Amino acid sequence: MSSPADLQPDVGVVVVAAGAGVRAGPGEPKQFRPILGVPMLLRALRPFTGHPAVRQVIVALPPGYAERPPEWLGKLRGDRLRLVPGGAQRADSVRAGLDALPADSAIILVHDAARPFVSRDTIDAVIARARGGGGGGGGGGEGGAPAYAARRADRGSGAHLAGADAARIPPADVARRLRTAARNRQRGRTER
Repeated sequence: MSSPADLQPDVGVVVVAAGAGVRAGPGEPKQFRPILGVPMLLRALRPFTGHPAVRQVIVALPPGYAERPPEWLGKLRGDRLRLVPGGAQRADSVRAGLDALPADSAIILVHDAARPFVSRDTIDAVIARARGGGGGGGGGGEGGAPAYAARRADRGSGAHLAGADAARIPPADVARRLRTAARNRQRGRTER
């Protein structure tokens, strides 16, 4: 039996951080504001960028910030962390992040940067459920669980998508299905 440390990193993560944060009042977007001296977005990223199963993290940022991020975020860019412009709506930002992930990501996690205290245990549990075919978390856990987890499956075995509405979908490009679900949600429909 192999341990998580024996596995090659095959998880792609989209961190949605493109909101304007207007409810937080004037100033910079809330995801860049510090919590006890550490920017909220950095707190949200650390559990994913330091996770051994995660191959790449894509961060969807407000317009203009992907090209000119805060200095602390710009220093983190590299092979494991990419910054992309988000969209006008949350669904557009998720789609932008999904489009930037490697096509061969076996598992995809989508996480909200406004949930900066997700634990390693929560991430491990979501990945384990996705690997086991049970889907992932749709919220809940302390600090906020990743919003969606999906597993790309071998042909014929099906793929599992979990979130607010867990559904078994036929073997297909799970990222494409997540993009479709995001578009439909934006239009007020849900995909079954």
